[in-house]
Amino acid sequence: MISQGTKLSQRLAAEGGGKIMNNNCAKTHDIKVRDVMKQLYNDLQLKYPQKEWKLMTNIPQTMISKNINEKYVPSNKKSSIRPDGGVLFMDNIPVLSTEAKKQGTNDKRKKDGKSKQQMGNAIERAHKNYNEIKNLQEQYLFTSYILFGYGCDFVEGSSIVDRLSAMTYYDTFNTLHIKDQIIEKKINGKHLIERRKKASVFLQEDPFDEKFIYEKCMSAIHIVLTLI
Repeated sequence: MISQGTKLSQRLAAEGGGKIMNNNCAKTHDIKVRDVMKQLYNDLQLKYPQKEWKLMTNIPQTMISKNINEKYVPSNKKSSIRPDGGVLFMDNIPVLSTEAKKQGTNDKRKKDGKSKQQMGNAIERAHKNYNEIKNLQEQYLFTSYILFGYGCDFVEGSSIVDRLSAMTYYDTFNTLHIKDQIIEKKINGKHLIERRKKASVFLQEDPFDEKFIYEKCMSAIHIVLTLI
């Protein structure tokens, strides 16, 4: 006879119960980042009252593209990005964007005696928003996109970690990369200058606490203010 608990487990599995549990944890992490951005917004208004501060949750693609290609017309006029923490503006300058991603449920599955699931791609969706924020900040000498990712998929040897390396231009994780890196090189005898706009990616297995997120975000803003 199958117990009620087993039936419930089977039903949740059939309905994507593992995903529901993972999504609830991810939403909690999203809320942390969102709350930190709201606190930053309030604190910065008090600290710099002469500046105009604005926190936007939705950034239209037309707002991003206008500084790169004025002729660009999106296929859907409503196309936009919604970073988990939003985008903080100072005097209409985008000074900070934050994301929160949870990746992996295999630690819980192992405790329950279940087989591993294939490592997902939730964290990889951050690539899209990073590229859009990088374009939004194209005219500035900084890239203040910070990703806070946690979960069991970040164990040593996980390929998920390597999939994020392109966002930092293969530089270190758990480091603020706010000031753009200027690289001079020669290609076919031509002297070229390249600008690398790196994401700041913080990764660990356990959830980040709000104090840590707040401190990293405030440090990033202080760096940005020296570059404007």
